Amino acid sequence: MKRGWMSARDIDGGHEEYRICLTTGRGAEGTLERMVAAVMAEQEYFKSALSDFTYEAASGGAIRHLADLGYTVKQISGQLSFPTPFARVQKTVWQRLLDTGVLLMEEPGSGQGLNRGKAEYAMERDKYGRTSFRLVAPKEGGTKAGGEKDNVICWKERRFGDNGNVAASGQKQQFIGRKDRGDKTDSRQKRTLSTSGKAGVPDGERGRRLAVYLADKCRENSGEAYISCRFGELRSRDLAAFEKMLAVLNERQQEYVSGLPWAGTVCYHRLDQRMQEIAVRLYNAGMLQETCYFMQTEESVALF
Repeated sequence: MKRGWMSARDIDGGHEEYRICLTTGRGAEGTLERMVAAVMAEQEYFKSALSDFTYEAASGGAIRHLADLGYTVKQISGQLSFPTPFARVQKTVWQRLLDTGVLLMEEPGSGQGLNRGKAEYAMERDKYGRTSFRLVAPKEGGTKAGGEKDNVICWKERRFGDNGNVAASGQKQQFIGRKDRGDKTDSRQKRTLSTSGKAGVPDGERGRRLAVYLADKCRENSGEAYISCRFGELRSRDLAAFEKMLAVLNERQQEYVSGLPWAGTVCYHRLDQRMQEIAVRLYNAGMLQETCYFMQTEESVALF
């Protein structure tokens, strides 16, 4: 068996040298390849760590702050002074929305909270000042971002119809508006066909009724409400239909929806003011069949 040594400088022109033992003889096949692979893997690890550190220091905090303020991914990209790939901004914004509970990947009230079952560690110091970490069992029930409790909810199922009616599943619909609101639409308007293709409902009336309903329900539930979203599912299945849906929205709404890297499955977005407006536009155009979840009143309302 023969041994030799090979010196190699860092390919980026650094001053570190790697001395690799070359072994020849029986059973030595692949030794060099494994050692070179280990060196290259170590290089890639440190490059990746440095890149992540640089990105976090230059852009990460700013992106999360602007996302909290409601900026779209396109707007955030335009605000950054440090060149950052658009896809990376998308990823950071998406993760921020997940971390803050704006987005959920599980149905609200399913008991699958953001931090449910997640390992938690407590830092401890001994009498010599040495630091160690101890695994702490997660609390029962789990919590969402911000400390909200994540309880399992048995939903009272409702259905919201074209005429502003809501009913429990399998029951006759009843008007959901305030008693003093009434229907002020005259008979001539009632005969008008909506451009959404929904016969018998005046143009814009479907959306107006839904807007009033969502505003009232979100106020009743102190803003604790979500709506299911299938944007990613639609985009991956039928891009033309997705683009047709986007055309119904205004410019800022389009930027928000198209700028997020939606998962290919259903997810759930907090029913904030922007999502209410997006839902109303799509519903008025006959392009929305989703479910709203009102946490405090424990109601799930299907929009159809």
